[in-house]
Amino acid sequence: MKLVFTAPYLAPCDWIKTLLEGEGIPAMLKNEYGHIAAMAIMGGASTFCWPEVWVEDDDFERAKDLVAKERPAAQEPAEPWQCPHCGETVDAEFTECWKCGTTASPSAQ
Repeated sequence: MKLVFTAPYLAPCDWIKTLLEGEGIPAMLKNEYGHIAAMAIMGGASTFCWPEVWVEDDDFERAKDLVAKERPAAQEPAEPWQCPHCGETVDAEFTECWKCGTTASPSAQ
């Protein structure tokens, strides 16, 4: 099996799973509740516990193309950015530094 999509929350993953299954591609959700546990334990969701959509190896290329067509922003995973004020590394889904509150510049996102 191969990972075809991941997101910080379950809803987009569930949507992608439904999309793929509607196209005849069996898909499986993993880490469905990992983000909830991470929020409770660590106070924030890290990328290691994001919900994920997985497909069989034979379906991967077709699934990847469908995801890219429906969610162009999902083609490439976003990279973390470095806060220009305090230097902290911030996960890509955040637009504000967790440490000092500085807003990311558009080029950092």
